[in-house]
Amino acid sequence: MNFSHRQLKAFLVVARLRNFSRAAEQLHIAQSGLSLMIRELEGQLGFRLFDRTTRQVTLTRFGSAFLPVAEQNVSSVEDIVEQLGRSAQHAATALSVGAPPLTCSYLLPPVIAAFAQQYPGVRLHLVDTELSEVSSMVRGGQLDIGLGMFIKPAAGVIRKPLFNFSLVAASAAPRFQMARAPRAWNAFESARFIKLPFDNPLQQLIDKHLAQVGHSAPPAFVVNFIETQIGLAEAGRGIAILPSTAIPACKGRGIRLEQLAAPVIELDFYELRDRARELAPCADDFCNMMRKLLPRMVSPVRRG
Repeated sequence: MNFSHRQLKAFLVVARLRNFSRAAEQLHIAQSGLSLMIRELEGQLGFRLFDRTTRQVTLTRFGSAFLPVAEQNVSSVEDIVEQLGRSAQHAATALSVGAPPLTCSYLLPPVIAAFAQQYPGVRLHLVDTELSEVSSMVRGGQLDIGLGMFIKPAAGVIRKPLFNFSLVAASAAPRFQMARAPRAWNAFESARFIKLPFDNPLQQLIDKHLAQVGHSAPPAFVVNFIETQIGLAEAGRGIAILPSTAIPACKGRGIRLEQLAAPVIELDFYELRDRARELAPCADDFCNMMRKLLPRMVSPVRRG
């Protein structure tokens, strides 16, 4: 049966008021239009809903039986519409962003502060977790935006570059230093490195370039987090090759950073979104703020 919500609502109003004229007035339609709507509904159902006389309108036996069915149907539709409306309103006033802890700690705070000034009514939910979990949460609808060094594309998500970063070598120093001149990969031919796990896509890229300059020494340490690489490098336990997105985390520490050259490796820092979801305009503005504020923070070029 192909009856509409509008027909059921009209039936319920007539059944409640027992008067076509008053029902048409309440529904803001002509009485003739209401009568036609009820006749079409009766034709689709295959039975009469009302007995009409010049004095009164009463439900037929079938109309009385159909009444609770129509009430439940209309109530269910209106409940769903109300829930969807609340969800849409919440989506317009909330934004969920996920990224690895290093990004959340050192890159996002100035972006979040600028976003809060422009969108004081939008509640920002920040999730700091591992990069693989960020991608999974975007695909699962738990995050609106995922941020990170997604070197390999993933199914079901849109991957958009936000800004470029490069690679830097971190070693111990009396205080934080950003070298003016870059250093070639082949200068580290015999160095002992503090590495990420071998299945990490960024580490695989680094190992590829080290192999090209003949580096074959075993790592000094293999650790899971960039923060640990920074700490061990500061302690003089080896050299860490880091993404330049880690520069803010190194400032104020006993670390010397040198941009790696010959070749300089330029990589993209991405935002991830679910292909099937349409986000509020504030999501685009959040990402545009990252494009504006972060490139200078992650540049290994010493200024001034």
